[in-house]
Amino acid sequence: MASLPIGSIAIERDTLSRWKHYDSPFYHSKFPQYDPVGNLLHYHYQDSLGKVDCVYRYDDLNQLLSENDHTYSFDSLNNGPNLCAYLHNCPLTDFDLYGSYALQVC
Repeated sequence: MASLPIGSIAIERDTLSRWKHYDSPFYHSKFPQYDPVGNLLHYHYQDSLGKVDCVYRYDDLNQLLSENDHTYSFDSLNNGPNLCAYLHNCPLTDFDLYGSYALQVC
C-alpha cells in the first residue's frame, strides 16, 4: 500500500503477479478473470462517473478481437489496421515499405 497526498492506493496481485484488485479513494477496480495464457477476459471498475464492466475476446493468436462495443481486425501481417484508423480517425490508403497500412496524414 502506498500513501500519497490524495490518499492510499492498495493493489492486490494473484500468484502470477497479475492485478486482482486496485483500490484508491477515487477509483476501484477488479480483474476477476484471465484465460489460461494470461489474457484479461473481464474487468470491472468504478469511479465518480459510475460503474463499468469490460469484456475482452481474443483470437487463436491472442490478438484482441473485441473490447465491449469495439471490434478489431488484423491484416495478414497481424497489423491492426482498423484500430489504427479508429485511433487516428484517418482512412487507410496505402502500404509502407514493410507491408503495413500507412495512415493518411490528417
